[in-house]
Amino acid sequence: MTATVRGQAELSCYTANLAAYLAADEPEVWWRLAEAVRLRVRPHAGGGLIFSHHARIDRGELAYAGAAEWAECATALRDELTSRGRVLAVANTGYLPWAPGSSGGGAPHWVLVTENADGAWHVVDEFAALLPTGEQHPQDVWLTDDELRRIMTPVHSPSEAVRNRDAHALGEQVSLPPYEHYRWLTRTATPVGASREWPGDTVSALDEIAENISGGTESLAAHIEDVWAAARHHRFQLTAFVSAGLLAAEQAQPALDAWGELPRSLRFALDSARRARPRPGLVTKTFAHLTEVTRELISQAPQAFWRG
Repeated sequence: MTATVRGQAELSCYTANLAAYLAADEPEVWWRLAEAVRLRVRPHAGGGLIFSHHARIDRGELAYAGAAEWAECATALRDELTSRGRVLAVANTGYLPWAPGSSGGGAPHWVLVTENADGAWHVVDEFAALLPTGEQHPQDVWLTDDELRRIMTPVHSPSEAVRNRDAHALGEQVSLPPYEHYRWLTRTATPVGASREWPGDTVSALDEIAENISGGTESLAAHIEDVWAAARHHRFQLTAFVSAGLLAAEQAQPALDAWGELPRSLRFALDSARRARPRPGLVTKTFAHLTEVTRELISQAPQAFWRG
């Protein structure tokens, strides 16, 4: 089961590398992630929405750490390798050689560092996706100290949507070090990021997202990556549930298709809006169809969606 679920992993850079980090101790974590997927949103005080894509799968132990100087960061990474054998580091897509269209000033992106030897670092990136800028493939590379420092270049002055995405990457909110710092994740002695109630279910979350991003180009642009991540996570969950026999393939297909179409339609709507040809009807129609097939699927197989 674990190998099958991992082989079809259609995830974000956060969850793909988080699961790979945890799998060294818990091979079943890929299945736990499939079970943990659930879409929840809540309003942000400054406008827009905060997304949670899954319940925590790290037992609540992981937290961000940061350092202003590279020497301090490199020492902390080596300490994590000594104690844990691996460490999640926060890279910057603008400086990843394997990220299509990378040219500085990107977004946070988790990678897995697994070894430091002879002044070089072994880095694994499980993330794979066809992005608007091109196709990104998984990586298994050795980087010099300077190269690792470069890909971990801090993301300066990110948007509020990016900050919320970063803070909730583990499923629940955790504290963020200054964005001017090099950052990584470390395990704490006691659980952090206490669980909060996320009201509603997937259907109500979709309704709230549709209402929010139908309001204009700014809200659509702010949350298109969040919706893209939600689509990938739900397609991952549905495919895993079919493999496990919790859903029949014909039951899951309409939802798989609808989740796959959602980010494509939103990207088309955003591009049109930026050309002064907004298409709010397309956004509304696409969400309405996804909501309909999701509601129908849950009614057909409620036992598969006990998390909502």
